[in-house]
Amino acid sequence: MKKRTIALLMAVVMLFGATVGGTIAWLQASTGEVVNTFTVGDINIDLKEHKYDATENDLLEKVEANETTSVDNYKIIPGTDLPKDPFVRVKAGSEACWVFVKVETEKWPTSKVTFGIDGKWTVLDATNYPDIYWYEQDTLVGETEDELLYILADDKVEVSEDLTKTEIEVIKAAGSPKLKFTAYAVQKENFATAKAAWDATFGATNP
Repeated sequence: MKKRTIALLMAVVMLFGATVGGTIAWLQASTGEVVNTFTVGDINIDLKEHKYDATENDLLEKVEANETTSVDNYKIIPGTDLPKDPFVRVKAGSEACWVFVKVETEKWPTSKVTFGIDGKWTVLDATNYPDIYWYEQDTLVGETEDELLYILADDKVEVSEDLTKTEIEVIKAAGSPKLKFTAYAVQKENFATAKAAWDATFGATNP
C-alpha cells in the first residue's frame, strides 16, 4: 500500500515537473492584420473665361495666365461675332459629379444678339429651370489634368447684320446688357439623375 502511494506521488511530481519545465505544444494559428484606410472624397470647380482683345476681336491665348472672371470690353456691332469662352473647370481629383451652369441675361437687347449653349450641356427643366444646364462628369480620381467644360456654342456671341441704328439706340438707352454664368457641382453618388441632385441641393435656393 505504501509503495503504491509513493509511486502515485512520484507520478504527480513528474507530471508537474514536465508542465513547469517544458513547453506544451498547443494547436494554434494566427493571421495578419486587415487594415482599412479611409480618404475623403471631394469636388472642386471654378468658372473662368479667357481675356478678350477688342483690337483684334479675338480671345487671348487659352492659357491659365489669361483666365479671368470678368470681361467688359465687348462692343455690339452689326454683323460681328464676339469671341467669348466661359468654361467650368472640374479640378483633377474631383469625384464623379453632376455639373450645372446657370446662364442669365440682364437688359439683353434684342433677338438679333444671340448665343447658343454647347451641345454637351442639357437643359435641366425647360419649364421650371429653363436657364440651368447640366453635364454628367465622370470621376477624375487619380487623374492629373483638370476637365474644362466650355459653355457657349462655338465660343461666341453673334450680332446680326440686320441690327438697326434704332435698335442700337434702344440698347444704349436701356443700359449695358450683361451675360452672367454661375457654376455648381453635386456628387453623382446617391443621385440617379441631374434633376434629383439639383432639387436636393441648389434647387432649394436657386429656382
